Amino acid sequence: MISPLDKKSMFYFVESWWFHLLAAMVICGNTVSIVLEADEVSQELLAKLYWVDQASLIFYVLELFCRACFWKKRLLCGT
Repeated sequence: MISPLDKKSMFYFVESWWFHLLAAMVICGNTVSIVLEADEVSQELLAKLYWVDQASLIFYVLELFCRACFWKKRLLCGT
């Protein structure tokens, strides 16, 4: 549950609709890149997909960091 004090946090954006939409788009894009990598594709495409995977990983790490900063110990332990 989000308290009024939580709404003052600079990491409150992680609970906004647009951030959830962005995360969903990254997940979908990552899924597509994984499927493309599973098919036999050219080395050139694999090289490009490598960087897509790295960008997805960076987003996931930053998302986890921001969520951990927002939720603090409630992220793992609940309320």
